[in-house]
Amino acid sequence: MPRSSMNASPKTAGRLDQRERTGTRGGRHGFWRQKWPALAALCVFILLEYWLHDSAPMDWMRTQSFEIIHRCLPLGRGDKLPLAIVDISSLPTTHENADPGSGPLGVFHSDRDYTSRVALADLLAVLGRLQPLTIGVCVDFSPEFDGSPPPPGQFMFLEACERLKDPSGAAIPVFVAVSRAAGRPPRAWLGAPSLTNLAACGLRFPGRSIRMPSTLTCDPDHVPLRSLSKALADTYLARTGLRPPEVPSVVNWLAESDKLVIGGKGKEDVGTMTGFLVNYSFLPALMQDRLGKMSADELNIPAKDPPEAREAKERRLRAFFKDKVVLIGDAQPGASYETAVIPGESDPLPSLYTHACAACTLIQSPLLEMGRVSGIVFTTTITFTLLVLNWLEWTKWLLSPRLARHLRGNRLEILHNFLAIAMVVGLAAGLAVFCHVLWLNSISSCAVFCAECYAALYRDGDGAST
Repeated sequence: MPRSSMNASPKTAGRLDQRERTGTRGGRHGFWRQKWPALAALCVFILLEYWLHDSAPMDWMRTQSFEIIHRCLPLGRGDKLPLAIVDISSLPTTHENADPGSGPLGVFHSDRDYTSRVALADLLAVLGRLQPLTIGVCVDFSPEFDGSPPPPGQFMFLEACERLKDPSGAAIPVFVAVSRAAGRPPRAWLGAPSLTNLAACGLRFPGRSIRMPSTLTCDPDHVPLRSLSKALADTYLARTGLRPPEVPSVVNWLAESDKLVIGGKGKEDVGTMTGFLVNYSFLPALMQDRLGKMSADELNIPAKDPPEAREAKERRLRAFFKDKVVLIGDAQPGASYETAVIPGESDPLPSLYTHACAACTLIQSPLLEMGRVSGIVFTTTITFTLLVLNWLEWTKWLLSPRLARHLRGNRLEILHNFLAIAMVVGLAAGLAVFCHVLWLNSISSCAVFCAECYAALYRDGDGAST
């Protein structure tokens, strides 16, 4: 009689003898009897994922999964940054005080400081000589409310954006952020219909900034407003002729874009946003001075300097900005009115960095997330397949006969479940690194196999006592 049967009660010993004679599968119905805790846990996760997909708890789970993947894996960032930031927190400001107004996306107050539009126009002229491919201004230029006067020099600056050219005479596309007026008709985005082509959406998705909008559609005529990051990325790719890494068609069906309906219960829908996941592996480089960021004061070339010194500094600046996307905005924490909570950062940072990382993502490392239905189907298929393989004891042929005898019963089940968890983690990592698809539902599969490990330890008649 086996040793485990000698130490057990007669009833349990009989089951153990039968188990060791017939194997761990337990006959035709053994799979359902053995794996019902894991199957029950899988059904619970499927229902939670489907019915609570847009709820705060499920969004928190996806955010935590995103942060784990983002911190542990290289997500395909290129060696050369395609974007440079110009910090304008040192530029002079002007103060305006007017009555508050409201728009379709909320109530806005106009008692605030504005970056001097004259100083911005001078900075834009300097950047034009350095030959960037495109420029984005992460400052909200939309009117405070309908009929409100703009800050002094605003239309002069916007006209300078339309006329900006490099030394060879080629036009440099410039886009300015629109947040307050993003939900209004196009003619109201910048206060004049002729300036519509300069506008880009400066809004973000609510909550932690793991996603950024791609387009916003609020106009009754369904005229889409591209986000600032997408406008810059599209222009960069069009002017360079480059193409971002393509997602293999085999897994492309798994992903779907985010869609947020702006409005709420009992309210008329204002519009929709489509979005994408942001690769924040660019952030450390973008925050370093003279690697991804430069202060506006450093672009000043004093006229009193010798000609050789001025030429040397201009060559150095041109090497930094030439053929890049340039993003202008407040980059110092505490200096910006707009802040964002970025994954991996304990304190809020200026929202300029979310737009910068989003543009770099679209240019070099686009990320996709499995959709609601496709993610559930993929998770269910992978989990159920691994449960069947575990039940078939697929590792027996990998083990020596002596080790296989030692690992009979629940020990072998636990080994199978830990190997299944390792396979789920490896599959999630492979999809993220090689296919740029984030399987944020993988935490559900790991939880199923953890529940199965717990059930194997306490299952009646499963080998050695616990």
